[in-house]
Amino acid sequence: MSVQNSDRFMLSRGGSPFQASFADLSAAMPQPVWGRVSADGTVLSIQGASASRRSEGIYKVNLDQSRANADYPVLVTLETARDTSNCTVVSLQIRSNNLRIIIAEQTSDGSNGAARDVGFSFFIPA
Repeated sequence: MSVQNSDRFMLSRGGSPFQASFADLSAAMPQPVWGRVSADGTVLSIQGASASRRSEGIYKVNLDQSRANADYPVLVTLETARDTSNCTVVSLQIRSNNLRIIIAEQTSDGSNGAARDVGFSFFIPA
């Protein structure tokens, strides 16, 4: 058995009972923000944000709703391809209303090399 959007729940506020549908309850819950962006900045799938390529290796993710502060967790993973396997996120700048992701090659000595366009996915928990 699973919950359907039309299912109704009995709740109470201040001792007064009322009904609410599952759809209403789920819409009121915080939703995670996530997305998948191609190397050229094309959004492949996204929820709760928009994204764009600013310049070589630099991407900006604008959140639909600002956070109270800039201390929320962010997970970023890069697409892997033969010509981008040595690339890494060299900077992740987190602000209350956006992220700035900078991707570059990592040289053999571990320092940052040239900025590179690489597709990525991101996830911000609710």
